[in-house]
Amino acid sequence: MATAIFMMSIAAIGILVRGGSDMALEASRTNLCSRLARSKMAEIEAGTSDVTVSTGGSGSFADQQGYQWEVISVPISVPNAYDVTVRVWVDSGVKLTEVSVSQILLDPSLMNNAAPLSAPTTSTGTSP
Repeated sequence: MATAIFMMSIAAIGILVRGGSDMALEASRTNLCSRLARSKMAEIEAGTSDVTVSTGGSGSFADQQGYQWEVISVPISVPNAYDVTVRVWVDSGVKLTEVSVSQILLDPSLMNNAAPLSAPTTSTGTSP
């Protein structure tokens, strides 16, 4: 009888350990998806990505096998501003892990392209 109770306890502990291990793996995947999404958003914001704010796109990360990304860009009412969503996901075959990051961005290709300022004209004299 004592042996049966002991074996059931060992089995229960094994299930708990397996569940904890699965949760740790899921947390690790979610964390990596989050970091990759924020990194892709920073690339787009800086204008260093092959994806532009105005076009969007999708692809995979060369250094992270199995991780995919998608950029959805929607123009908003402000000129040259876009609501950009970066979605990163990985499908382990057992569960899909996905993270989305959204931010309103100005088109970085138009930064620092303002027309030069000119001094206002002033008149010295009286007018009738």
